[in-house]
Amino acid sequence: MDMETPTQNKLDQLAKLLQQRLDIIADTRLAKQDPVLHLEQLKNTSKSVFDLQQELVNQIPVRLQHFLEQSSYNKALAFIRGM
Repeated sequence: MDMETPTQNKLDQLAKLLQQRLDIIADTRLAKQDPVLHLEQLKNTSKSVFDLQQELVNQIPVRLQHFLEQSSYNKALAFIRGM
């Protein structure tokens, strides 16, 4: 079975979500000021990443899928940017 190629738009969307998630994690100021909001933002973004990952199953390279399954989001982001 041939692997379908995801649209560049979907990969761009995934990269944006991965970067957004990393930015939220790095926002220690928000985490200290409003930990509930910080956690909520992190949960929402993580869910969006997971949902898009599920949508792209069998459409993305195996290595990228591996990074996402292992929650290696820095590596996944670097992989997408290097494509």
